[in-house]
Amino acid sequence: MWTTISLIVIAVLAGAALYGIGSSIYSAHVLARFRRDPSCMSIDEVCRHIDKEGVSFFFLAASCGLIGVILALPAFSHRYGLEFIGFVGVICAVAGFFLKVPLDWIFGPSRRRAPLESLPPNGGGRLPYFAAAFPPGKDKDADTFDTYKIFIAPTMLCAAEVEDNVEVDGTLIKPKVSIPDTEAMFYDAFDVTSPDFHRLNSRNFQYAWRDVASLSCDPGFTPVVDALNSGKLALHMKSGKKHEFIVLGRRDMAALQAQLQSRLKEAAGAEQPHVLGEGAAAP
Repeated sequence: MWTTISLIVIAVLAGAALYGIGSSIYSAHVLARFRRDPSCMSIDEVCRHIDKEGVSFFFLAASCGLIGVILALPAFSHRYGLEFIGFVGVICAVAGFFLKVPLDWIFGPSRRRAPLESLPPNGGGRLPYFAAAFPPGKDKDADTFDTYKIFIAPTMLCAAEVEDNVEVDGTLIKPKVSIPDTEAMFYDAFDVTSPDFHRLNSRNFQYAWRDVASLSCDPGFTPVVDALNSGKLALHMKSGKKHEFIVLGRRDMAALQAQLQSRLKEAAGAEQPHVLGEGAAAP
């Protein structure tokens, strides 16, 4: 009786897992299309798919986890043997690997980078950038910081939270396992100076150059974060606030500071578009 009930529960969970797989793949495909051509859908639709993707992944992870727990119960392990259960697990893993091949072929082309010539002037793929982190809060360790891609736009600095890996020279590389909206290339064809930049991720933020009074640089490794870094860069705002970045990787801090100073001088006195307030959603 117990085994029968368990099999029914497993069947239901397997259905939930399949729903999670299908829904997650579809949302990832839609977001990858948006990454190459942001005009193909509205920001509201994109945000719905971002939320849906998270829910789908939860369905998948929770269902698979519960199936594993049920199969490990004595009612199954004693009846079928741990060897048989392990064999089934290996078969499922191999099947999943070979399923990935056709899925990559179907969805892969839309996940490649958009051609440079097709990007808008303020598209993230056209702008210079640096990888940065922010000093972790008191409740975080030095190795649990968030990584940001800081776009250096003519009118502002735009920071997007990403999950890319940081190379030694400070460039960002797409991780092997990721979802489109957490990749740095998600913003390649998107105008990062747009107010909608913050809607794509509530942790993204923008600093308009018109709000910056000056810049300062503290080169050299800082142990505040447990990662290779080149020191701190600070924005001193006209409001009196100070915002610090920890520049990740080995970067020429003098050259980076000069580049930012040049942008600040170019933007001085120029009329700039409205943004979501000074440092919207900044940590």
